[in-house]
Amino acid sequence: MRARLICAPARRTFQVGRVATVTGTLARFATTAEKTIAALTAWAQSTAYLVGDRRTANGNAYHCTVAGTSLGSGTGPSGTGTAIVDGTATWRYLGVGTGAVDAPFQAEQAGAIGALAGTLATIATPVFGWNNVVNLLDAVVGKLKETNT
Repeated sequence: MRARLICAPARRTFQVGRVATVTGTLARFATTAEKTIAALTAWAQSTAYLVGDRRTANGNAYHCTVAGTSLGSGTGPSGTGTAIVDGTATWRYLGVGTGAVDAPFQAEQAGAIGALAGTLATIATPVFGWNNVVNLLDAVVGKLKETNT
């Protein structure tokens, strides 16, 4: 599974093994690769955005979920929703911060452990500057380990 790590300031590197938990089940998922959070580009007025674009506005990070053109006035998306309309574009709030990265996560325990989209949301191993984590897609559910017995 990939989750988005949100950070302010940007350019913070995370080591393998940083853990986030799933809301409700408390299942633990750990990063499986070292990643460096990069600064997000600032939102701009009257700009065409594509699905997957990430921007920072008003100190928050946003992910474009519906392609379109931003409003011709204002300071960009605001709020913490999953469907923030901005002109003809729609944004999802990712968290407080000005940087982001997609990082691979894997369940710490073997078995059929899942994480529905948006539920990998609690940082279990805090790192200075790491403000938020969110999985935009459902995790691929694992399988029980096979044995020869």
